[in-house]
Amino acid sequence: MAGSIPRRTARALLVAGSIAVALLAAAGLEAFASHRLGDTAWNIRGYRGRLLGRKEANEIRVAAIGGSTTFGFTVRTNETYPAYLETILNDRLGARRLTASVANLGHLSDSSVCYEPTYRAYRDLDADVVILYEGYNDVSGGTRRTERDCYRQSSAIFRATGFFPVTPVYVREHWYKLRYGSIERGYEVTRAAEVQRRQAASAPSPSKPETAYDVYQRNVLAFVTARLAEGKGVVFASQPYLEDPKHLEQQTKIRAALEPFMTNPRFTYRSFLYLFGGKWDARWFNRQMWLNPQGNHVLAERMADAVMEVLPAGHERRETTKHTKNFEMFREFRLFVCFVPIQRWS
Repeated sequence: MAGSIPRRTARALLVAGSIAVALLAAAGLEAFASHRLGDTAWNIRGYRGRLLGRKEANEIRVAAIGGSTTFGFTVRTNETYPAYLETILNDRLGARRLTASVANLGHLSDSSVCYEPTYRAYRDLDADVVILYEGYNDVSGGTRRTERDCYRQSSAIFRATGFFPVTPVYVREHWYKLRYGSIERGYEVTRAAEVQRRQAASAPSPSKPETAYDVYQRNVLAFVTARLAEGKGVVFASQPYLEDPKHLEQQTKIRAALEPFMTNPRFTYRSFLYLFGGKWDARWFNRQMWLNPQGNHVLAERMADAVMEVLPAGHERRETTKHTKNFEMFREFRLFVCFVPIQRWS
């Protein structure tokens, strides 16, 4: 019939229209979830705080890696220790005409197996200093945990695009409210179940004699060695002791294992085991191991001392290579196709 649309063309248009509607619906839900979660969640790249672009001249950039205590579970974005650290560093570096930016790369339940994939995912941030502040999640963690068990890397969307949606978290936390009465209780139950699962998966066997500490030490030493080889400053900081003998034993051993790095001027070790008295105290903690704003500020002040110690004497902006420009263009394109225009930046 004259003027009719060919069947194949009609089908193609229908498929394209369906995909467009689905993408718009997903984008709308993501924007809604991001708005409702506000500054308790993360930005489109999966880390808390503002998006960081290409490093500027005279800018010192710090990457804070860890689990929920770095992420700042139970506090707002500007109440996390990385947020306070950025403010403190800018105050101290002002006289040197330097600025500081701190990327909060911590995430819920991330353990030492997540150090390398996290750093790799944000290598383009070009951090001058990397902080490792984690250990709790490796005390009783299973030895068979893999990269896919890390919070961000468990998302196929993040692995493929670098965009980390908040919609699944929004839905999960609403379920926690209904099932357990509160979001915090839901996370506590989930965390306990995860620890049990890891312990069961890592039951001693002749073929896999590694302990949880063996995995932790291997991951820590490999990460520190790799970053120092790249010329980065590295801060290793122990988390506060909260009357868990296994945690104390873990940190005593890792302190000894890190001894060969102690003479390297780009490495520093900080023990915060007894920063808050060696036990839980409502003056500093919200719940369990999670610090309140006051506790995070105290931690940030001590962490700033460590960061200043490993900073280079002079700081010059490196020329941006063609490879870096191409990488950033590709990253920005990937984020664009993942609904950046309507995503609320947390």
